[in-house]
Amino acid sequence: EPVYNSDGDELFLLDQIKDDKDEIERLNNLMALKRSLTRLKGKELDIIQKRYYQDMTQTEIAAEMGISQVQVSRMEKRILKELKKQV
Repeated sequence: EPVYNSDGDELFLLDQIKDDKDEIERLNNLMALKRSLTRLKGKELDIIQKRYYQDMTQTEIAAEMGISQVQVSRMEKRILKELKKQV
């Protein structure tokens, strides 16, 4: 499912962490990503949901969570790196 759609341009969370391989590999990665997402808890899960499913900016997330945009950026980068490693 797309997590962002603007004027026909769709963004998928998997696109942020995928490898360019064949379709079977893509589907395997998608299943692994879904499993990995279920392991996220607390702030990590909130950030990914807000960023990729609610289309919020890092600045909006930071204001809502009471932290800086830089902290959100670092956390998002770390989370995506871990998700990519798991996938």
